[in-house]
Amino acid sequence: MDKLILKKLLVEVPYECQIEDLNIFTPEEKYIILKTGVDCLKQSKSLLSQISEKEMYDNISADFLSKSESLKEETEQKEKELLLEREIMKRYKEDEENRIETEINKALKYKLDSYERLQTAKDNDITNLNNILLQREKELIQIKEELRVKELDIKNQIDSGVMDRIKLDRESQDNKIKETLTKTNEVLDTISLNNSTKTSTEIGIIGEKIFGDIAERAFQDFDGFELLDVHKQAHKGDWHINIKDLTIMVDSKSYKRKVDITQRDKIKNDLRKNEHINFAWLVSLNTKIDKVDNANFVFDWISEKQCVIYINNLLGMECPEMMIKTIYYLCKNEYARIVNSNLDSIEITKMRESHYILKDKITLLRKRAKEIKVSINGLKNLHDGLENDIINLLSEDSNNIINKYYDKVMDWWGKNIISKEENKLKSTNIWTRFKKDNEDIVKELDANTFKDILCAFLPENDIIKAKGKSGALEINNIDWSEGAVIIVTTK
Repeated sequence: MDKLILKKLLVEVPYECQIEDLNIFTPEEKYIILKTGVDCLKQSKSLLSQISEKEMYDNISADFLSKSESLKEETEQKEKELLLEREIMKRYKEDEENRIETEINKALKYKLDSYERLQTAKDNDITNLNNILLQREKELIQIKEELRVKELDIKNQIDSGVMDRIKLDRESQDNKIKETLTKTNEVLDTISLNNSTKTSTEIGIIGEKIFGDIAERAFQDFDGFELLDVHKQAHKGDWHINIKDLTIMVDSKSYKRKVDITQRDKIKNDLRKNEHINFAWLVSLNTKIDKVDNANFVFDWISEKQCVIYINNLLGMECPEMMIKTIYYLCKNEYARIVNSNLDSIEITKMRESHYILKDKITLLRKRAKEIKVSINGLKNLHDGLENDIINLLSEDSNNIINKYYDKVMDWWGKNIISKEENKLKSTNIWTRFKKDNEDIVKELDANTFKDILCAFLPENDIIKAKGKSGALEINNIDWSEGAVIIVTTK
């Protein structure tokens, strides 16, 4: 509706005239009053001469009533229009409220539907993860059982593999003997070329000197150690090793061939002629001793108080000094039993017989213990790795992130990775590409959690895990799809 423009009129009336109700009317009504009055007055003047006062009054009254009726009709019309506008505004307001309420209901319904879908997806993810955890627990139980069985197998193999190990040790020792003999022959040949042919006595002196040097190095720090050269005395051997109360007769041989039985018989006879000496060593520096070559050293008791120890290929051993120290301690232990023990002859015989294979058992058991330790450490590392995987999966924060991004990783994987036999990718390359494609979520999702998600849906047989937690996974039988951009990391 256009705005009404008003103007002021100056109307002069007699001073004594009073028009008190004029201001109750609107400008339009005031205009009608003035216009009507003017028109009536003009009409009255023109008809003044023709009509009577009464007729004039009636005409004015009729005209006024006509104008008043017209004004009334116009006022009623405007009131109807105003009521119509009010009704329209009222209905518009009601329609707008209904529209807003409808929109709000639609938004609430969409949000509720979205929440239900998310809740369903979350429940499915939780169910899947619970199934994965249950599977891991079953695998852990199975591995623990395999560990127990493996430990039993290893324990049984310690006994069942003794003979095989002895055979291997013998072969290894034979090879060492051959190498030592070759080296010794070369040395002896060189000596022969430089100093002409030596007699068996001279060769014996060389052997004695070699053993003397070894004994000096081995026992120089022992209290009361004394090394006596007695090779010129009959039936005394080459050396006497004196350490406190224990005396050991030593006869060393530097042969190119095996030491024969005659030398064994000779040292036995020499020991019998020295009743105050309990132990004698027949030491073959370069070869083995015939008939007693099944171990590095062998104890041979010739009486209840005297024993001959045969030492094979001393120079072929990794540490000759340590070997003769070991034999000395065994002799010392036996000497203490001879002096202080009241054991009967049967028990003494059993103890003596045990020395024939003692050294082989010690060596074998050390090797087997080392192998067992390596196996147990390997199984323990596997066990610890599985426990760490389970702990990581059980972590609340990690699970929340896995639940949150599991579908996104799966969706991205389906678009960028394909199955391909005999091909493999590293998780670091896959993670680099994933970060580039999903910059909005990698601020919260790290590389380790990404690997946990991969482990959750990939077949375990296709995953090769690193030893450390931060190491990369190798995933078999996959490749980049044709539409994927391949990123190769360099070190």
